[in-house]
Amino acid sequence: MHEYTNQAAPSVKKYALPLPEWKESDYSSPQFINVLNSLLQYTKEDSSEKELRIRFAKIGIVPGTSFDSSKYPPETIKAIEKGIAEGKQELESSLSTLKDFGNLFGTRAELKNNYLNRAVAAAAGIYGNTKEEAVYTGSATDSNNQPLLGSNNYILKFSKNQLPEAKYFWSITMYNLPKRFLVPNPINRYSIGNKSKGLKYEPNGDLIIYLQSTSPGKDKESNWLPTPKNEKFMFVTRIYGPEPDVINNVWKMPLVEIVK
Repeated sequence: MHEYTNQAAPSVKKYALPLPEWKESDYSSPQFINVLNSLLQYTKEDSSEKELRIRFAKIGIVPGTSFDSSKYPPETIKAIEKGIAEGKQELESSLSTLKDFGNLFGTRAELKNNYLNRAVAAAAGIYGNTKEEAVYTGSATDSNNQPLLGSNNYILKFSKNQLPEAKYFWSITMYNLPKRFLVPNPINRYSIGNKSKGLKYEPNGDLIIYLQSTSPGKDKESNWLPTPKNEKFMFVTRIYGPEPDVINNVWKMPLVEIVK
């Protein structure tokens, strides 16, 4: 009985297929279908995807149904495996060149059922806001279009007229690659932004952020965003309450410069 409403608790729906135990290898094999079939039990079929669901059912993608690869001919399993590999490659390629997150988030109608964009959004920043609420940008490459490496030192320099235009605040968060985890570091700093305590601006109003694995010096640590030591990395800039120039891509992020 609910203590506040004094009503009986709703009945608990039982699902036919429990969520399988996490195995990283399953997500690169047809066994992923078991995970998908379990998750699909918790969703409703959208009218725009009826034909897609019919096609999926031909290879065992059916909510609440266990997938058994032995029921399909070898050529079908090989085709599924090829599709998984090609899908992962396309996703990783899109992620590696991603700079503008502005059109990745929104309703199904706004995204026009662009499944690749939806997958990229989930991989790069699940639960992201629409661009009217927040704009996301960033990079995994430097000004020479080379991968950002923890073995190098970099700076991200904003001129005083190039600072992110935000009604509320902006921040830059560091992630390692390919896992996209936060980066452990000696000062326990995982993001930096205009609300960061002690952030220092140049006398002319410019702002320099130091991206490197070791301290740039005590006088510069207030502007230091630590990078991983021996990994590739990326950063994401989040602008909350973006001004029109940010929303309309008039404002541009500066490029990361390597320090030699």
